[in-house]
Amino acid sequence: MKRDPAVKGGENVNQPPCDKDCFNCKFQDCIYDGMDYADYVEQAERDKILTETPETKKRAAQRRAYREANKEKIAAQWRAYYVANKEKIAAQRQAYYVANKEKIAAQRRAKPSSARPTHDRAEGGASCAKS
Repeated sequence: MKRDPAVKGGENVNQPPCDKDCFNCKFQDCIYDGMDYADYVEQAERDKILTETPETKKRAAQRRAYREANKEKIAAQWRAYYVANKEKIAAQRQAYYVANKEKIAAQRRAKPSSARPTHDRAEGGASCAKS
């Protein structure tokens, strides 16, 4: 039988012995020591609530209002920075790609094919040939 690596003592991959109901656990000692996406989301929300103060709420509201009021100005600043530093940014991106080539390739392989953009010419995609 295969074991689920995320659940200690899991004998069946499809049905782990732990139902993740920690408050009504059927085991004497917890056998599940993993976290899934829902756990991380819950933890992030809880941390945000615990660390939020009236002052941080006020600052966040001020930043949000400034960004909304100056949307065009901020976009123009980003464009100006990109135009002025285009070569530098391209060099940094290339250096990162060279340093992390295997990691990037593995991430691309891991993504489902539906997540990648397709450029199928038969479906009306852009063609390189001039007509």
